Amino acid sequence: MLWMITQDIINAGDCANWVGRCGAAMARDLGAARVPEDERAQLVADCDYEFRLYDGDDHLYYEGVCKELDQQDGESAFEPLDWAQTDAGCTTMKYRKKGLGVWQTL
Repeated sequence: MLWMITQDIINAGDCANWVGRCGAAMARDLGAARVPEDERAQLVADCDYEFRLYDGDDHLYYEGVCKELDQQDGESAFEPLDWAQTDAGCTTMKYRKKGLGVWQTL
């Protein structure tokens, strides 16, 4: 699935933040784990879903965008959470159509 972190709440202001971090398939295509800054705005525009990643105490750690979440299988849909679980111990992913509706737990 195509996805990217757009806000890193836990590392905000830190030079080691994860803004621009993308999924494995996209990273292979780019040859890097992050989307170049000059390509991020277009990727955000192309994505149709937003997601948020939370820890076990329901603290928001990351926000991001993804494409065609509704067409993904169970494994692909959880890629951002799988990454954030390893990176920061996130346990919950919430999503919505970009800018619309209530956040739903995946």
